[in-house]
Amino acid sequence: MSTYGRPGATYLDFPGDLLSETIGSDKILVTPKVPPPPVSLAPETEIGRAIQLLQKAERPLVVVGKGAAYGHAEKHVQDFLHSTGLPFLPTAMGKGMIPDDHPNCVSPARSLALQKADVILLLGARLNWMLHFGQTPRFNPNVKIIQVTLRRIVSVAQAPNKRCQSK
Repeated sequence: MSTYGRPGATYLDFPGDLLSETIGSDKILVTPKVPPPPVSLAPETEIGRAIQLLQKAERPLVVVGKGAAYGHAEKHVQDFLHSTGLPFLPTAMGKGMIPDDHPNCVSPARSLALQKADVILLLGARLNWMLHFGQTPRFNPNVKIIQVTLRRIVSVAQAPNKRCQSK
């Protein structure tokens, strides 16, 4: 398994003779466990911009993805959604973070929610093919997107094709 960045399987290729070789335990090199990845935080100005966008939004939407699950953020996501009352949409890999029968879950109206949202907060979700790359007609052409990911904590964009990320 990869230890930093986006989690996932790692492919290793070994020569066949190495795999069938026998060596003494005194020849085995023991390495220390890899430390946890460093915590990175977005600049306060970007966090402030994100909060302002959400506060001014008329039709906000939170999309919960697998990155939130990989980050073990269930409690934080649940607390955030409960305290804000924002509608949310789980991606396929974000399901289970919050119950599907939660009153703010808009899964039954997924397409409409994506088309009408004026501000979308992506929590561990990427604008890939499952989210139509954030493009029209599935998304509002003037949508503002805030992205919270494992790699970059906050990025704010005016429109999906004009993305700016905090460094």
